[in-house]
Amino acid sequence: MQLRNMESLRPWGMNSVPGFDTNEYRWLDEAVDGLDLGPPNPSIAAGTGPCLVVRSQSADGVSDDALCQLISTWMSAGDVIHPSFCKTLFIVTGTGSTQPLSSSFTVQRKSLEDFPGLQAMSVMSITQLLIGSDEHAVNNLCSGPYVWSGTCFHRIYRSYADSQSAFFSSIIHIPEDGRFIETRPTSHVAVPSRLYSPPRAQDRPLSGLRFAVKDLIDVAGLRTSAGSRDYYKYVAESASSAQLITHLISLGAVLIGKTKNTQFANGEDPQEWIDYTCPWNPRGDGYQNPDTSSSGSATAISSYDWIDFTIGTDTCGSIACPAAAQGVFAIRLSTGAASQEGVLRMNKYLDSVGLFTRHIDVLSNITSLWLRPDDRLYQTTVQPWSPVDIVYPWSSFSHGNKETLEAHERFVQSLLSFTGATRRDLDLDREWKRIDPLTSASSVYEDLKKTTGYLHLAGFSDRVEPFRLAFKEEYGREPYLDKVNLSKLQVELT
Repeated sequence: MQLRNMESLRPWGMNSVPGFDTNEYRWLDEAVDGLDLGPPNPSIAAGTGPCLVVRSQSADGVSDDALCQLISTWMSAGDVIHPSFCKTLFIVTGTGSTQPLSSSFTVQRKSLEDFPGLQAMSVMSITQLLIGSDEHAVNNLCSGPYVWSGTCFHRIYRSYADSQSAFFSSIIHIPEDGRFIETRPTSHVAVPSRLYSPPRAQDRPLSGLRFAVKDLIDVAGLRTSAGSRDYYKYVAESASSAQLITHLISLGAVLIGKTKNTQFANGEDPQEWIDYTCPWNPRGDGYQNPDTSSSGSATAISSYDWIDFTIGTDTCGSIACPAAAQGVFAIRLSTGAASQEGVLRMNKYLDSVGLFTRHIDVLSNITSLWLRPDDRLYQTTVQPWSPVDIVYPWSSFSHGNKETLEAHERFVQSLLSFTGATRRDLDLDREWKRIDPLTSASSVYEDLKKTTGYLHLAGFSDRVEPFRLAFKEEYGREPYLDKVNLSKLQVELT
């Protein structure tokens, strides 16, 4: 083994851990729960190094066969755990007695001769911790890999390289006090073991799922950059996290970072990024455009299997476009459908939030949790209802792709079967031209394009112009604005 340093993670106050093969691991100075087993004890492994903790309700669940099966399952499914953690094993159990111990723990060194299966798995030391009367002292000591140092346990994080440059920062959430610790900028993302999360249950349906958020979304104690270095310099640390982050964490999800976005969430090509470098789309030859402002969120999902979903925002296509460009599932929630408290809205008329994921079942699960009527993120007061008519604007779809049309038709038929509604076909453009509500003699698509353009420019000016003036007053210079943003501020709406 050798010690591996990672300069980009040093601001966390993290320490090196012996490297296992090509993997890199780091651990926090802070012990779990401040847990301290007291002065050195000959029954406890000495020094500093990786270890594995197994929590069990009683001593009956710690047989050799049961432990071997459990650890083998963890090894096959885990992306943070490594066989080297198994050399030192701590088994944390109840006493099996109704009589409290005189102290929080009793420490017992177990004989390896009683665990031949574990010996075959290269376990070299087994220590059992019997929990006494002070069981709350180990509430946050879950099963999983740790670093054992002196007399304390420390959570371990595997450091994954951000090879596609999708992240602005890596974030660690400290569950004991709710703090978020950020490393920014970073070339790596610190990822905790899923074993630290309890099994999924009705009140924690997202337990263990890892996610990241676009840097328009507030995280308590951190600054939100909006993709602008000058805005990041100007803005204060967020007093609280966005409501959607708080809710996702309450459902068991684990926040691990902030993803990149274009400056002030505008649609820019890769060569137009100035303040920060554009993410790399992993598809094709690796030089494809990742597409629009939520490109970091889409890139993270399309590139890395160690993250489960990401959150983005959308004004005029910043969810659908990067999802299509990078081949992932995504959904943009209807404007106003979900709370945007704590989200830096670049356009008050059009903005919404959405998510990206590689798996349709994850997309369905999270969306249903966001939009169920009893959810505090759900904004509408309208009672659930079923449609009477389903209007199919057939002229709005491309008729040059038979496969696409067949997919649309299958969806419509399923929707009709599910709702019992009546189908009504509509040539939307013909009806628009017949009524001509704007007296423009234009198609519905031209009129909507122009209207959306006005709303987009007006909303952008409402958000960015006050910042421009305030920044100039405080720093005596104009904030740097990319060409696209500067041009938008100079447009006169007539």
